[in-house]
Amino acid sequence: MRRPSLAAGLVALGLLTPLAAAPAAAQQPERLALSGDRVELYDLVGRVRLHRGTGAAVVVLATRVGGDATALRFESDRNGRDGATRLRVVFPADRLGDGIFWAQGGSDGLRVRDDGTFGDDDRSWGSGGTRIRIGQRGGLHASADLDVAVPEGRTVVLHLAVGRADLAGTSGDFTIDTWGADVGAEDIAGT
Repeated sequence: MRRPSLAAGLVALGLLTPLAAAPAAAQQPERLALSGDRVELYDLVGRVRLHRGTGAAVVVLATRVGGDATALRFESDRNGRDGATRLRVVFPADRLGDGIFWAQGGSDGLRVRDDGTFGDDDRSWGSGGTRIRIGQRGGLHASADLDVAVPEGRTVVLHLAVGRADLAGTSGDFTIDTWGADVGAEDIAGT
């Protein structure tokens, strides 16, 4: 007869927490309210859902995902184009091991500025900042999922390198700037 291990016994008594439970804390959404008529969002890797919201602010539920999720930072400021409010997901690494979205291959042509921004209306994806490798083995295993509630009539600019963006039931002016992300839309109004 096989005897249970000491670790299994301590888990059963509640004296030792299983390692699998550790990432759960990183999975709790963080609520961020972004004021102003124009909002800019920057996320290197993740899923973004934009949908109709109410109230005066764009409300983002931001969730860190993956084994290294706690390394991600959410930062906001009013330094966007024409004073727009920006939300930036800052990935503190130059290699992202993105098994979530790109099972094979990867790329290293994306450049990210120190503040977590990339792309832009007047800058190309390949200039300025630090070169980031996405989909490389041995990199940071993290992504950020954003659930974005947008009040009617707002202007939202989303910069998403890899992942998926979905717009549903929105009304406003939306720009979706992707590098290798899929985009879906349904029941939308505006430009």
